[in-house]
This record gives sequence, structure tokens and C-alpha cells, in this order.
Amino acid sequence: MTDLAQRILDAIGETERIARDACGVAWTDSVTAMIHVDPAVIRDNKLAYGHLGFVASTDRSSLGDAYRRHIARNDPDTVLRRCAADRRVLSRHTTGAISLMADGRERGRLCPADHRRMPCPDLLDLADSYGITEEDSHG
Repeated sequence: MTDLAQRILDAIGETERIARDACGVAWTDSVTAMIHVDPAVIRDNKLAYGHLGFVASTDRSSLGDAYRRHIARNDPDTVLRRCAADRRVLSRHTTGAISLMADGRERGRLCPADHRRMPCPDLLDLADSYGITEEDSHG
């Protein structure tokens, strides 16, 4: 595995840990300017101690509405699904990379998914989504 692929994998793992620590379930936005977890889906009583599934609240302004919708659409359950998809993309673009040989030495690798020189554009885009820049990612 390349350094870039490992860094992406580490970032996915950290994102998954944070989402699981946040109860790993869906959040909902309500007309009461609050975001909450349905008490029926609270796991291991993580949020139940006096909160009854409360996550956050905002004012009732249009900006508050936008914040609530954004937070609710990036709930732990959604983040975990995105991480799983990112792991599949990473695997497709790293598993079985093809070595470019010249004079008996490796001169680079080709992406197994799109046959472009590694790191391929899709891998760089995936890295960028985790804040790993192109300058950091040659490996």
C-alpha cells in the first residue's frame, strides 16, 4: 500500500471512530429548532443520560435552519455509509496496482481501476475529501 493510500485509510478510520463515538445513528431535524436522536435507536444508552436523544439546537432564523439541516444530513449514520463507500473506492484504486517496469526496475505503478499512473485522479480526489492535499500525497 502506498503512503497516500495509507493516509486515506487512516483518515477514513478516524472519521469512522468519531461517528461511532457520536452514537453512530441517524439524527433528525425538527420544527422546534432542535436536532435529536430517536430514543428508540440510542445504542448502549450513550445519549440517554438526561438528554433523551438531544444533539443540538439553533435559533429559528433562516441561518439556524440551514445549520440544522446541514448537521442532520451529516449525522453519524450517514458519515459511516460514506466511509464504507470511500473504503470501496480506495480498494478499487489500490488493490492489484500494476508495476511499470523498465530496465528490470519499477518505474511507477498504474491504477488497477483506470490504468492511469498512480496516484490516479480519483485517488487524489478521495485524498482531497479528507484534507490530504496533492503536495502531501505523492507516494
